[in-house]
Amino acid sequence: MSTMVGGVGQARPVDDELRSVVSQVRGDIEAKAGKQFETFEPVSYATQVVAGTHFFIKVNVGDSHLHAKVFRSLPPVSFEVKEVQLGKTAEDPVNSF
Repeated sequence: MSTMVGGVGQARPVDDELRSVVSQVRGDIEAKAGKQFETFEPVSYATQVVAGTHFFIKVNVGDSHLHAKVFRSLPPVSFEVKEVQLGKTAEDPVNSF
């Protein structure tokens, strides 16, 4: 199912695309959160197509989850962690923030 430009798509399970994004921005997410996590397992994500793509990512960090908003620019591709929300639960839906 394609995502309408500007709309946030449905949450999706982890896939190779998400693993690639997370591997590139983990350090930036931890820096924005102000700490390093022993456990850092992506759980799900949703995307929003803008002039690039926003990734709204749910990550299991051990005793809780975090949500990260990551922007991927159009070519040349770069990533920017826009926001990190700590203290999320496994049940909290990952969506636009």
